[in-house]
Amino acid sequence: AVDLIVEILRMYPSHIPQNEMLVQKLIPLLLSMLQPAFDRAMQNTTQAGHEHDEEDENMRGYCRIVTEMGESYMSLILSQQHYQEASKLVEWVLRCSAIADKEIASMTLHFWYRFVVDLELIEPYELRQNIVDAYTPLILRLLDICSGHLMQYPADLDELSPDAVDDIHRDRYYVAETVEDCCRLLGGSAVLRQAGNRLKEECQRVQQQSQNQQICDWQRIESCLYCIQSIHRYIPNDENDFLPFCMNLIPQLPPDVSPLRFTASLTIGKYASWLATHPQHMQPLMPYLAQG
Repeated sequence: AVDLIVEILRMYPSHIPQNEMLVQKLIPLLLSMLQPAFDRAMQNTTQAGHEHDEEDENMRGYCRIVTEMGESYMSLILSQQHYQEASKLVEWVLRCSAIADKEIASMTLHFWYRFVVDLELIEPYELRQNIVDAYTPLILRLLDICSGHLMQYPADLDELSPDAVDDIHRDRYYVAETVEDCCRLLGGSAVLRQAGNRLKEECQRVQQQSQNQQICDWQRIESCLYCIQSIHRYIPNDENDFLPFCMNLIPQLPPDVSPLRFTASLTIGKYASWLATHPQHMQPLMPYLAQG
């Protein structure tokens, strides 16, 4: 059934004028059909055993349908006159991006790439900017999903095989590209603000824990730093709102957590030009780097 629906969506894309009426009817119909099944699958993915595998497969199918709808109906999504109904479809893609299984959630990344590329082609600039402004709340939610979920290392990272770790690194690279794409729409400062605020929230949360808990609870801070280092080319050297906090935080991080240390060191390297114009932040970082 999933393959059939996907084929129908590909046969009737929204950019063909004669498909417009059909597409406008298909979107609410398909989403209303998906709603109960999707919600049920989301609830059942916490169960173990065969049912869990079956629900994962169902979720994969729902995600395929939603992302295919998004890509086939991109012209409708980027049309101001159809924003109300089209934005609901984008919210559904966002829900799929937040699916707990990151392999399934990553199926949506190509949609977000297409969303950015097609949006950048819209002329005139004023129209394009109006559409960007309309979708900005959803793009900011996507950034939170990237830094707080898709980029996050699993808790059992040390127990995984080298091949599985390589897969995680590859997937994180693709998510980082999605974050960079968001910079192309919102600007680096807005993306840094979103990631920086999330980093501050995570630091406040971790500070309330015991020392032993803090050492074990590093994944979210690491994913925020990974997000921040990935957008370095979009951040000007006169940035003074969030990078000082990041650089002051790094020497306080636990030195014996290898993935965290690697990302922290990577962040320092990516922002070398910023540090060159803010030398007062470089000296506290030297002992941390020397320990590596």
